[in-house]
Amino acid sequence: MNTLRAAIFLALLITMTSGAIVIRHDVDDSEYIKLGEKYSESVAYVGGCAGTLIDPHWVLTAAHCLAGREDSTFFVRHLAQKYRIESIFIHPKFNREQDEIYDVALVQLKDAIQTGKPASLYQQTDEMGMPVIFVGRGTYGNGKDGLIREDFRQRGATNTVDRVDEHVIGFTFTSPESASPLEGISSRGDSGGPAFVELDQQLYVIGVSSYQEGNGFAEGHYGVAEYYTRVSSVYPWLNSIFEQASPPITPDHLIIDTIREGNLKAFKSAIYHDLPTQEEIIREAFYQSIILDRPDFAKRLIQAGVSIANLKIQRKSLYEFSLQEGRKD
Repeated sequence: MNTLRAAIFLALLITMTSGAIVIRHDVDDSEYIKLGEKYSESVAYVGGCAGTLIDPHWVLTAAHCLAGREDSTFFVRHLAQKYRIESIFIHPKFNREQDEIYDVALVQLKDAIQTGKPASLYQQTDEMGMPVIFVGRGTYGNGKDGLIREDFRQRGATNTVDRVDEHVIGFTFTSPESASPLEGISSRGDSGGPAFVELDQQLYVIGVSSYQEGNGFAEGHYGVAEYYTRVSSVYPWLNSIFEQASPPITPDHLIIDTIREGNLKAFKSAIYHDLPTQEEIIREAFYQSIILDRPDFAKRLIQAGVSIANLKIQRKSLYEFSLQEGRKD
C-alpha cells in the first residue's frame, strides 16, 4: 500500500470508528445542547475524537483514536484553547484487529489545563443500571432519521447501563416510549468520549466511547447498542501510568515569562542582558511568540542574532509551524 493510500485508509478508519451524540427525534435539540454545555469544562478533544479531563495534565480517551498516530498528534483542545501533548500512552494489550478490547489511552499534557473540572476515575464494579451522561460533538442525528449532518455542536445525552462484562459496559438507544428524557447514543465524531455519572456531587467517568453494534438497525437509529471501555476494569493500568510517568518539563527563562506576559519592554531588557543559547529555551520562546501571536517578540529575537535556520517545532521548520498556526505575520 503506497503512502497516499495508507493515509486515506487511516483517515477513513478514524471516521468510521468515531462517534457523536444522536438524540431523540421528539425532544428539542436545544435541550441536548444545554446538557452538553454543562459538562464542557470536563471534556477535551484530541485526534478527531473526544476525551475526558481527569487531571489538569491528563486526558482519558480511546486507543483507536491515537494508536499509530502518537508521533503526529500534538495538541488537545479544551474550551477552544490548544494544549501541547507531552506523551501518549496506549494500553499495551490494545490490538486494532480487536479494538473493542482494552480500547483506552492516556494523553499527558505539557501545558496544564487550569480552566477545567477534572472527573474522577470510577473504580467500583457496580455499573449495571447506572444512569449516565454522554458528551460529544460531531454528526448530528436522531433515532428516527439516523445520521443527518455534521454541525460540530457539543451535545449531552442520557442513557442507562444495561450490560456489563470484563472489558466494556453497554447501552441501548431506546425508543421514546421507554427512553430517558434526554435519551441518546454515540455515533460518528465522539469516540473516546465519556460516560459520566454524578455521585455525592462528584463527577465520575465510568466508560470511554469505543464502538457501536447495529443489532439489525441502521447506524444511529433506535435499537442500536453502544459499548464503552469499562474504566473500573482498566483502572490498575491507568494508575500505573500516573505513578510511572515523568512530570512534563517546560523550559523556564525570563524571556519566556515576558513573552507570555506580553511585556515587550521587559523582554528587550532580558535579551540584552541574557540572550539564551540553549535550543530548548529558544524553541519555547518562538513557540510562545507564535501561539500568542506576538511577532514583535520573534522579530527582536532574530535581530538579536538567534539562529532559526535549523530550529524545529513539532518536527516543522519555524516557517511551516507559523503558517500551520495561521500566524502569517
